Amino acid sequence: MNYRGIVWGTVLIVAGCSGGASAPVAVAPVSGIVRYNGVPVRDAYVKFSQEGCPVIAGGFTDDRGRFELTTYQSGDGAPVGTNAVSIAVMSAPVDEQDDAMAAAEAISDPAERKKEISEVGRRKKSTRAEGGESAKTARPRNPIPKKYASEETSKLEFVVDAGIENEANFDLKD
Repeated sequence: MNYRGIVWGTVLIVAGCSGGASAPVAVAPVSGIVRYNGVPVRDAYVKFSQEGCPVIAGGFTDDRGRFELTTYQSGDGAPVGTNAVSIAVMSAPVDEQDDAMAAAEAISDPAERKKEISEVGRRKKSTRAEGGESAKTARPRNPIPKKYASEETSKLEFVVDAGIENEANFDLKD
């Protein structure tokens, strides 16, 4: 690791969500597995957020239900502290909206990324409500109860500790 990396890492550890608007939020690596009734869930978007925190962390599960969270750059983790968690199953990227979500997740400014992810999600819901997504074009899904798709109804939380590799496993039930 070079000098800039060491300085940046120190800034991230010290900043935290209570830091100023221009200060980066402290993050730590988070990965894990999502299972529903004992079966790994694929194509689920796992989101960590904190009230009042300007950034969110998220990542998709693979075919084995494994995920790795990203806040600023691929795999860097989630904000340190207690995070509300939501998990929503989504289809594999097969249309323009999925491409838009991927583009939104690649935005480097955390506040702008959060805003754009919310907007793409809103547009996607609207399209589905109008019958715009065909079951024939989407990959099969592992359905999980809708309550897990919202931080308010999922009741899932995870405490991210600084300086360690955090393992967040979620065994969802009916």
